[in-house]
Amino acid sequence: MGSTARKLQTNQREKPRDLSVDFALPYPVECPALVTNDDIVRAYAVLFLPAFAAENVDSFDLQVQSARHELTGKTWQWYPVRRKQPSIAYVRSAVEAHLIAGETGEPCHLDGEGPIRAIGAKFRKDALTCILNVDLDGRYDVREVLRSFASVGVHGLLMSSSGRPGRYRFLVFLDRWYTIDEMQVLGKTLCESLGFKANAGGLEIYPSTGNGRLPGALGSLTRYLPTNLDAGTNLSLPEFLREMHDLPRVNIASIVDELQFSAERSDQDERIFSDIFPKFETVLLELEQPSNDPHTRARESRKRGKTQFEKKVLRWITSGVEPGERQRALVALVIYAHREGKNHGETVAWMHDLIVRGLLDRSNFVHEFENAIERQMNDVPRIVTNIRTLCGTFGHRAVNAPLAHLSAEDLVLLSADVERVIALGKWTRACVERVVMTMLPYFKGACVDEHVDDQGRPIARIHWTIWANAAGKHADYVGLRDALGWFVPISDYLPRIWAKNPDDAHARTWAFVPRLTNEAPKRALGSSWSVAVIRARKCKAWKRTRDHARVRNRS
Repeated sequence: MGSTARKLQTNQREKPRDLSVDFALPYPVECPALVTNDDIVRAYAVLFLPAFAAENVDSFDLQVQSARHELTGKTWQWYPVRRKQPSIAYVRSAVEAHLIAGETGEPCHLDGEGPIRAIGAKFRKDALTCILNVDLDGRYDVREVLRSFASVGVHGLLMSSSGRPGRYRFLVFLDRWYTIDEMQVLGKTLCESLGFKANAGGLEIYPSTGNGRLPGALGSLTRYLPTNLDAGTNLSLPEFLREMHDLPRVNIASIVDELQFSAERSDQDERIFSDIFPKFETVLLELEQPSNDPHTRARESRKRGKTQFEKKVLRWITSGVEPGERQRALVALVIYAHREGKNHGETVAWMHDLIVRGLLDRSNFVHEFENAIERQMNDVPRIVTNIRTLCGTFGHRAVNAPLAHLSAEDLVLLSADVERVIALGKWTRACVERVVMTMLPYFKGACVDEHVDDQGRPIARIHWTIWANAAGKHADYVGLRDALGWFVPISDYLPRIWAKNPDDAHARTWAFVPRLTNEAPKRALGSSWSVAVIRARKCKAWKRTRDHARVRNRS
């Protein structure tokens, strides 16, 4: 038995002494001299039970991990302490039993509870903590999680959770006191921003309002290095506490803030059309249409002759953005500058000037992020580079091949997918059948004419209005297109607002994934999809009968 454990056990037999600390607990800057039992308990309590260290037992509830059932071969379980409102002295006894079990590797007796392996605690939302405790129970690769943490500046101590294989606790020393509620939000956001969703039994964040096993208990004083999870180092309590205090202090609020900002920028880069221009396919036509278009003439002033795009740009230039418009405005303004002939440097300077004059003052971004204007100014060159690069990547695509009708084999092959989508109940049968009857001839014609991509898939350039008209008013044609699983985009739009020559504008090019035959009947097998499929099946049945007859005649 270690010396620390002997000190703790000796003290347990004595009348426990309350810790004398101020209620306003100072943030732990340096590790205290861990000479006496009081030093050890106090140092541990400040880190993991600060309310107890401040003589406040109202902000948390204790539970014990009983070892009674080990005698019967059953698994240990958690139980609430028998005293609903334990005293400072009782909590001290529980903490000491918890630590003795950790250092000796054996359950320790706690008055009123019997032998225990550990204690756990659940906290009020307004309780304070300076430790982020990430529970890793095998759902994610520990090395990958820690590599991701380290990449954003989150460093900590990897400890065993309970001695069970594959269970770890990653302890992070935070830069200040956080409430449990604050730490929970920041911890979950941190993990999810890095691709690790917090959930029960996989990756959990402690301390929390639910019961969580406190560090340092039985089986929990083994330290691991991320590079070697096969062999750990057993620490004494003083060693564990010293290593905790040697950890860097992590400003988790700042890191999460920066991650959210970076994620926003990544999303902006990866989903330029869907994120910058919400429902881009629907909005595009409105932005493209000139004022002499019959649909626009009623809304636009002939005298001014401005498109919807130009009107919005002029509004943003003169009045700034409204909440929710920042991303759209930034990209649209860069496009506008590109059309006006500004080079990269001129565009950056112009955008900086707009921001300084209050372009973003009413945006949500300014109120959500610290130093938002400075951040946005620093990010402008990247935005300008990406948008100008994207403007120059569009190229001409060959026009579509003549339309063609599906063969009987095509109809029978594709009918299962059509019925599957109809069974989802999100679209009517008429809607689904109308879409497939309208769109498939484009790709059948491409197949017959060998108008294919480098993978041999038939391709067709189709404007969003064709999709929308086929599905019908108010139908989610994008969702229907995705549900069928047949169509893959292989080129971007080139809208008029992006093209220096409006005649160069073109729609998106799509590839058709299922294999189609080269056979194309002169007439459609039916005026509707259902009729065509019925006739196709009859046709195939007749062909099979005919082929069988020919075989019999030859034999």
